[in-house]
Amino acid sequence: MRPFLKLVVCFYAVYLSGCAPENGVDSHVSCPSPVSMNDGEIVTYIFTYANGETLNHTLTKAQDGDESGEVIYSVSDGRTSNYKLSDLCANKPVSLTAEAFFLLLDGGSLSILRGVEQTFSDESEKPPLEFIEKSCSDVTLTVPAGVFSTQACVFDAKDSSESFTSYVQANQEAATPLRGLIKHVWSDSSRKVTVELTEWNGL
Repeated sequence: MRPFLKLVVCFYAVYLSGCAPENGVDSHVSCPSPVSMNDGEIVTYIFTYANGETLNHTLTKAQDGDESGEVIYSVSDGRTSNYKLSDLCANKPVSLTAEAFFLLLDGGSLSILRGVEQTFSDESEKPPLEFIEKSCSDVTLTVPAGVFSTQACVFDAKDSSESFTSYVQANQEAATPLRGLIKHVWSDSSRKVTVELTEWNGL
């Protein structure tokens, strides 16, 4: 299993459960690492929902000389936020939309369907889901941003109808957008969300 996919699956076990301090103890160990970006790098993903709605989410890295520095996060509906990547899982509550959580912190797959703003100090009412890898294959994938050689892996949740397929850039030694995420398809019995790379300047 590729490192990105391991992180996606493992993160379900700690989803929203370890990103805020507990009894004053540093909790970085249970938080996924935020993405890193090069100065001036721009990456856009389109989220397509079951009702036909589409929204573009664009991350633009500030020119601050820090791969874990400031990013401008903008959505095609007009929302804009600034985040410092190195602070996203620090010892203080941080609120992110579900989509931002997914992109910036590899938030698994169900997080993009929560539809509410999440705070790292929130307690998840549902137990974490365990996903089982069903299959992986090499796929040449065409998305709006171009043609990519990817590894496509399918995961099914135990005791749930949820599943997802993650398409990750195969050559991890080369430059990659957001840990190589090219496409992600999440579904359960009644809903589906597709995330695709639409723009990447490849810095």
